[in-house]
Amino acid sequence: MPEGTPVLAAREGTVVDVEDGYREGGGEERYKGQENYVIVLHPDGTVGSYLHLRQHGVRVRPGQSVKTGDLLGESGSTG
Repeated sequence: MPEGTPVLAAREGTVVDVEDGYREGGGEERYKGQENYVIVLHPDGTVGSYLHLRQHGVRVRPGQSVKTGDLLGESGSTG
């Protein structure tokens, strides 16, 4: 998907973790673990992970409730 594409929640839940500080990415080992992300805990105990988001593209914060279709962030190429 093109960078900047809206990333929407697939299911409702609570945001439990975010990272929004990385700006680069690539296939090199040095980028491993350096992706921006949003982690959502669903009511049934499963977790949704939204990875490789654009720097400053995360639009939610930990503790926030989200519904299906809510904007979580923007796609990027971090990590």
